[in-house]
Amino acid sequence: MEPIAAAYSYESTLDHDELLLIGDFGGGTSDFSLLHAGPGVRSRGRSGNDLLGNAGLGLAGDSFDARIVRKLVSPALGSNSFERSYAQAADRPASIIPAVPAWIYAKPRTVALPFVPEDAKRYRDIEERAGAAQEPEKIAALINLVDEDLGYQLHQAVQR
Repeated sequence: MEPIAAAYSYESTLDHDELLLIGDFGGGTSDFSLLHAGPGVRSRGRSGNDLLGNAGLGLAGDSFDARIVRKLVSPALGSNSFERSYAQAADRPASIIPAVPAWIYAKPRTVALPFVPEDAKRYRDIEERAGAAQEPEKIAALINLVDEDLGYQLHQAVQR
Protein backbone atom coordinates (compact mmCIF):
# COMPACT_ATOMS: atom_id res chain seq x y z
CA MET A 1 0.00 0.00 0.00
CA GLU A 2 3.02 2.31 -0.21
CA PRO A 3 1.80 3.84 -3.50
CA ILE A 4 -1.41 4.93 -1.78
CA ALA A 5 0.56 6.57 1.02
CA ALA A 6 2.65 8.38 -1.60
CA ALA A 7 -0.54 9.49 -3.37
CA TYR A 8 -1.97 10.93 -0.16
CA SER A 9 1.26 12.80 0.50
CA TYR A 10 1.18 14.23 -3.04
CA GLU A 11 -2.53 15.01 -2.65
CA SER A 12 -1.73 17.47 0.15
CA THR A 13 0.02 19.69 -2.45
CA LEU A 14 -2.91 19.77 -4.92
CA ASP A 15 -5.34 22.63 -5.46
CA HIS A 16 -7.51 20.54 -7.83
CA ASP A 17 -8.61 16.91 -8.17
CA GLU A 18 -6.51 14.52 -10.25
CA LEU A 19 -6.50 10.89 -11.34
CA LEU A 20 -3.15 9.57 -10.14
CA LEU A 21 -1.07 6.61 -11.23
CA ILE A 22 1.53 6.05 -8.54
CA GLY A 23 4.41 3.60 -8.97
CA ASP A 24 6.65 2.26 -6.23
CA PHE A 25 9.73 0.56 -7.65
CA GLY A 26 11.23 -1.30 -4.71
CA GLY A 27 14.11 -3.67 -4.32
CA GLY A 28 12.14 -6.73 -5.41
CA THR A 29 8.66 -5.61 -6.49
CA SER A 30 6.98 -2.85 -8.45
CA ASP A 31 3.64 -1.74 -7.01
CA PHE A 32 1.08 0.52 -8.67
CA SER A 33 -2.11 2.27 -7.59
CA LEU A 34 -4.62 4.19 -9.69
CA LEU A 35 -6.79 6.52 -7.62
CA HIS A 36 -8.69 9.79 -7.46
CA ALA A 37 -7.15 12.39 -5.15
CA GLY A 38 -7.34 16.09 -4.42
CA PRO A 39 -9.15 18.65 -2.29
CA GLY A 40 -12.58 17.65 -3.63
CA VAL A 41 -11.99 14.02 -2.70
CA ARG A 42 -10.77 15.03 0.78
CA SER A 43 -13.73 17.37 1.42
CA ARG A 44 -16.42 14.83 0.44
CA GLY A 45 -14.57 12.02 2.23
CA ARG A 46 -12.75 9.14 0.62
CA SER A 47 -14.65 6.09 -0.51
CA GLY A 48 -13.72 2.68 -1.84
CA ASN A 49 -14.56 3.96 -5.33
CA ASP A 50 -11.63 6.40 -5.23
CA LEU A 51 -9.13 3.54 -5.43
CA LEU A 52 -9.54 2.23 -8.98
CA GLY A 53 -6.82 -0.36 -8.82
CA ASN A 54 -3.83 -1.58 -6.86
CA ALA A 55 -1.47 -4.27 -8.11
CA GLY A 56 2.15 -5.26 -8.21
CA LEU A 57 4.60 -7.60 -9.83
CA GLY A 58 7.76 -9.29 -8.73
CA LEU A 59 10.10 -7.32 -10.96
CA ALA A 60 12.13 -4.40 -9.65
CA GLY A 61 15.55 -3.42 -8.43
CA ASP A 62 18.53 -5.11 -10.05
CA SER A 63 16.41 -7.56 -12.06
CA PHE A 64 14.49 -4.65 -13.61
CA ASP A 65 17.76 -2.84 -14.35
CA ALA A 66 19.17 -5.99 -15.93
CA ARG A 67 16.16 -6.21 -18.25
CA ILE A 68 16.65 -2.60 -19.32
CA VAL A 69 20.27 -3.41 -20.10
CA ARG A 70 19.35 -6.61 -21.97
CA LYS A 71 16.43 -5.17 -23.97
CA LEU A 72 17.51 -1.56 -24.59
CA VAL A 73 21.18 -0.97 -23.90
CA SER A 74 22.77 -4.19 -25.20
CA PRO A 75 21.19 -3.95 -28.67
CA ALA A 76 22.53 -0.39 -29.00
CA LEU A 77 25.96 -1.85 -28.22
CA GLY A 78 25.80 -4.63 -30.79
CA SER A 79 24.19 -7.60 -29.03
CA ASN A 80 21.92 -8.25 -32.02
CA SER A 81 24.50 -7.39 -34.66
CA PHE A 82 26.11 -9.78 -37.08
CA GLU A 83 29.26 -9.91 -39.13
CA ARG A 84 29.22 -9.47 -42.85
CA SER A 85 30.09 -12.88 -44.18
CA TYR A 86 30.57 -14.21 -47.62
CA ALA A 87 29.77 -17.56 -49.13
CA GLN A 88 32.80 -19.79 -49.25
CA ALA A 89 31.50 -21.62 -52.27
CA ALA A 90 28.91 -20.85 -54.92
CA ASP A 91 26.60 -23.60 -53.65
CA ARG A 92 26.68 -22.41 -49.98
CA PRO A 93 24.92 -19.36 -48.58
CA ALA A 94 26.74 -16.83 -46.47
CA SER A 95 26.83 -17.72 -42.80
CA ILE A 96 25.40 -15.59 -40.01
CA ILE A 97 27.95 -14.93 -37.29
CA PRO A 98 27.37 -12.66 -34.29
CA ALA A 99 29.59 -9.57 -34.44
CA VAL A 100 30.27 -9.82 -30.70
CA PRO A 101 30.40 -13.03 -28.67
CA ALA A 102 27.34 -13.52 -26.49
CA TRP A 103 29.41 -13.86 -23.30
CA ILE A 104 29.96 -10.10 -23.14
CA TYR A 105 26.20 -9.57 -22.78
CA ALA A 106 24.95 -12.81 -21.25
CA LYS A 107 27.09 -13.11 -18.13
CA PRO A 108 27.75 -9.70 -16.68
CA ARG A 109 29.84 -9.88 -13.52
CA THR A 110 27.64 -7.29 -11.87
CA VAL A 111 24.86 -5.01 -12.98
CA ALA A 112 27.21 -2.10 -12.27
CA LEU A 113 29.73 -3.36 -14.83
CA PRO A 114 27.63 -5.10 -17.46
CA PHE A 115 30.18 -5.13 -20.27
CA VAL A 116 33.58 -5.59 -18.66
CA PRO A 117 35.22 -8.44 -20.57
CA GLU A 118 36.64 -11.38 -18.70
CA ASP A 119 40.14 -10.86 -20.04
CA ALA A 120 42.06 -8.52 -22.31
CA LYS A 121 42.78 -11.11 -25.03
CA ARG A 122 39.11 -11.89 -25.57
CA TYR A 123 38.34 -8.16 -25.66
CA ARG A 124 41.02 -7.55 -28.28
CA ASP A 125 39.36 -10.26 -30.40
CA ILE A 126 36.22 -8.13 -30.39
CA GLU A 127 38.18 -5.10 -31.57
CA GLU A 128 39.71 -7.13 -34.39
CA ARG A 129 36.31 -8.46 -35.51
CA ALA A 130 34.60 -5.04 -35.36
CA GLY A 131 35.64 -4.22 -38.92
CA ALA A 132 33.55 -7.09 -40.25
CA ALA A 133 30.38 -6.05 -38.39
CA GLN A 134 27.25 -5.07 -40.30
CA GLU A 135 26.68 -2.32 -37.73
CA PRO A 136 30.22 -1.14 -36.92
CA GLU A 137 28.97 1.96 -35.10
CA LYS A 138 27.33 -0.22 -32.44
CA ILE A 139 30.49 -2.24 -31.91
CA ALA A 140 32.49 1.00 -31.77
CA ALA A 141 30.12 2.24 -29.04
CA LEU A 142 30.73 -0.97 -27.05
CA ILE A 143 34.49 -0.65 -27.45
CA ASN A 144 34.30 2.99 -26.35
CA LEU A 145 32.25 2.02 -23.29
CA VAL A 146 34.93 -0.44 -22.21
CA ASP A 147 37.93 1.70 -23.23
CA GLU A 148 36.60 4.73 -21.35
CA ASP A 149 35.58 2.60 -18.34
CA LEU A 150 31.98 3.86 -18.47
CA GLY A 151 30.31 0.79 -16.95
CA TYR A 152 29.51 2.51 -13.67
CA GLN A 153 28.09 5.61 -15.39
CA LEU A 154 25.96 3.33 -17.56
CA HIS A 155 24.68 1.57 -14.45
CA GLN A 156 23.76 4.90 -12.85
CA ALA A 157 21.92 6.00 -15.99
CA VAL A 158 19.94 2.74 -16.09
CA GLN A 159 18.97 3.16 -12.44
CA ARG A 160 17.74 6.70 -13.16
